[in-house]
Amino acid sequence: MSGWTSQRLGDHHDLAQLDCGHDELDRWLLHEALRAQAAGTAHTTVWTRPDDFVVVAFYAIAPTQFMRTDLPSRSLSAGYSTIPGYLIARLALSQALHGQGLGTQLLLDALERIVASMTLHRASTAIMTSNRFKVHVG
Repeated sequence: MSGWTSQRLGDHHDLAQLDCGHDELDRWLLHEALRAQAAGTAHTTVWTRPDDFVVVAFYAIAPTQFMRTDLPSRSLSAGYSTIPGYLIARLALSQALHGQGLGTQLLLDALERIVASMTLHRASTAIMTSNRFKVHVG
């Protein structure tokens, strides 16, 4: 991903210049991404040049769940009726960058972020379990 900085979307980013070739994706980034992030329904990561805040690509990751009956194998559910997961809800790259293999790099960036999040979640769960954290109400 050399030449680009991958970072969480912020108020300081210039979203208006992105033209990915799909108006609905450009509009979502411009009008909905920050609101979805504030609500916790999707977290958006953007690509910019290291010395600039103009967004040239983005993806949004949303928490989701899978029903046991929708999985190809019941063994994947470990007996649970629903399984938490992540959805790459939106992914877009500026038309000016098409044809350079950057779409693949953008997808890999999204997948790496998902794996890192899952690893962090597992580690924090293991720490809480090993230290026998308990929640007391009242």
